[in-house]
Amino acid sequence: MLTNIKMLILACQKSSIAYEILHPNQNVVKVKFGDREYYFTNYSTPLTSQSVAEIFKDKQYFYQIFQGVVRMPRTLSFISPYCDEKYLEYLEFSSIDKIITEIKKNFALPVILKRNRGSGGNNVFKCTDLLEVRNALDHIFNINSKNYDYVALVQEPIHIVKEYRSVCLNHEQIVLYEKDISQAKFTGNLSPFHWEGAIAKQIDDVHVMQAINQLIKPIFQKMAIAYVGLDIAFDNQGNYWLIEANSHPNFDIFIRDNGEEAIVQLFQKILEYLKT
Repeated sequence: MLTNIKMLILACQKSSIAYEILHPNQNVVKVKFGDREYYFTNYSTPLTSQSVAEIFKDKQYFYQIFQGVVRMPRTLSFISPYCDEKYLEYLEFSSIDKIITEIKKNFALPVILKRNRGSGGNNVFKCTDLLEVRNALDHIFNINSKNYDYVALVQEPIHIVKEYRSVCLNHEQIVLYEKDISQAKFTGNLSPFHWEGAIAKQIDDVHVMQAINQLIKPIFQKMAIAYVGLDIAFDNQGNYWLIEANSHPNFDIFIRDNGEEAIVQLFQKILEYLKT
């Protein structure tokens, strides 16, 4: 049984809400309120529609929708010159050389290159010269790799001091934690939780919470989002940035470092939201 499902079941038990486990692996759970049934599967909840989840998964879509709403790193997308025929109508640059020329035209080095879809820091590169840019594009566009993507994103770098995950329900920030790498060792993956010794540190600093609330408030004015995990960066100039969104946050590391209580309470709030 996955950690998120365990927290859901504990929340059901604490709130005296009936539930039914529907699969031998115990990772599909039905919750029923009167004639309404809701299904929790693995890390997914019934709160997010498929179309909104697709926007969160596709970083290019997400950037296009929210770039004028909230501070985000400037981003351009490029389709692989080796893409399938069905994507050729979207192809703008027919070679890696032409993509690199366009990157040079629009960005100063260093830049961040990443695949459009995916998580966990796979195929995310900080490139300090054009050879590294070419190598990053070759990795992302490698059709023989399990981390292949036919779309690559190029972003201006942020001098990140701290990174946060803000988990929001019904437009309200419920859980906020720092992806703390202050005592961690870099092991080759830029994603904070892949650093050796990284921890999730729950934040209760009112000033930080208010600043992040101020940053993300326009997101919910732009789009009705019931539930989301937002990745936030804080830079060396004192600015907060929205990096990306996750429709089904995973709480394994948070629970490891902070215990279960905050996440059980989060799932109780989710159940109450579904009940009303």
